[in-house]
Amino acid sequence: MLRVYTTLFKRLNQEIPYVVWKACHELQISLNGKGDIDLLVDLQYRELFKALVRAQGFLYAKFNALTFPFVEHFYGYDEETGQICHLHVYYKLITGETHIKAYHLTLENEIMGNRFLNSLNVYESSYRDQALIYSLRHYMKRASLIGFLFWAYERKDYLDEYAYICNGLTSSARSDSFPAENNLHSEFDFHRLDMGTGFSGYCNARDKVSCISGFRRFNAFEAAWKSLCNLGVRLFYKAFRVRKRPEKGLLLAVSGVDGSGKSSMVEELHGWFGRDFDVEVLHLGKPSPKFLTLPLRPLLFVYRIVKGQNRDNLDDSIDSSGVGTLKKKNGLIWAVRYVALAYERYRVASIALDLADKGKIVICDRYPSNSSGKMDSPRIGPCGSKLVEKMRSYEHQLYERVPKADGLIFLDVSREEAINRNRARIKKDKETDEVIAFRHKENQGLDFSARQVFFVDTNRDYDSVLKSLKSIAWECLLKGSNQ
Repeated sequence: MLRVYTTLFKRLNQEIPYVVWKACHELQISLNGKGDIDLLVDLQYRELFKALVRAQGFLYAKFNALTFPFVEHFYGYDEETGQICHLHVYYKLITGETHIKAYHLTLENEIMGNRFLNSLNVYESSYRDQALIYSLRHYMKRASLIGFLFWAYERKDYLDEYAYICNGLTSSARSDSFPAENNLHSEFDFHRLDMGTGFSGYCNARDKVSCISGFRRFNAFEAAWKSLCNLGVRLFYKAFRVRKRPEKGLLLAVSGVDGSGKSSMVEELHGWFGRDFDVEVLHLGKPSPKFLTLPLRPLLFVYRIVKGQNRDNLDDSIDSSGVGTLKKKNGLIWAVRYVALAYERYRVASIALDLADKGKIVICDRYPSNSSGKMDSPRIGPCGSKLVEKMRSYEHQLYERVPKADGLIFLDVSREEAINRNRARIKKDKETDEVIAFRHKENQGLDFSARQVFFVDTNRDYDSVLKSLKSIAWECLLKGSNQ
């Protein structure tokens, strides 16, 4: 069991009436962070429960266009393993077809009353109640063509859950105490369920659900319309990989000198967050051109060819002794180039802030700095013409207007390690050792536009560095959500 769950359920057992009401066959796996946990929480304890899980480091997230009443999602972070875990919380038994959940089973009190503390120290619903809920959900899902297809696709998992409940019923039959049965237990006989995929199973389910029409939340027309709309939303989310969003998004930047592993860590964070949340990656070191700056790109390309200069080494000068000097340009061509770059960085950073305000997690590969003449900073030098001086002033204004990131992680690496990593890279027009050494020296002590700056030593093994970044990223996300 993840340590974050051990701590959480110890508190829940003492303070909050709850029960794991379905998918108990996978509870051990879910407690290890490999799946979500379906909790039914007493409605009267809703606010207390939310306060408790937030205090334990969990945050609330949802799909903006696909929500169900009395159903919420909470996500936590396990420091020890670096895993994100998921609580699927119900305050009422809203269930049915996956994309509509058209039923409210008013069995909360019965299920809560018959729960038992299992060997994992988690309250689980009785096997009789699991059998009843399984039977009801079995027919609900199979009573619509779309639901039947979903059921057939996930049939193996349903069969595994069926076997788990059967074993539980057999073992509990040896006990002296049995939960009292209601009419639904006899009407929906668990042991007589049709587990086949034939069309007769669909017809049988249509007949059975008429017995529980009183549990429906919608009439036939509403159910059909909502089912169609929600299916469309789900297909859209699937096609465009839309995930849930927390109440407050996150603008997180990753920066560092060459060889520190920026790109790799950005990619890792993207994949890690992207399994559960809506994530966007934006590049601010070399941002994509905007409408106003696009015409400059071919002109700069021609200029580089004429001057015989490499794009990546354009700003660094290394003399014959191997000593680096910073090129702070004050010519018109350079001024136009750097103002355009400042504008592009400002626009991308503004877009990033807007996305974060809408609940997205935005990870920026590099971020603007106010340390004039250094990496991702103003570069137009003084003593130029009046026009260049005006452009220099405007460049500084653009950098000052860049919105602050919620957090910025600076990956620190030794000069020797940066040089060794650069030598191992496969890259066209790769930087020389002298350029790497020069950039490492010049780009220390940067003044970034961020609310918090975290320095991470990357002269360690890859996994420990990644674990540090995950902890920092989660800390920043949690801080924003709790504000």
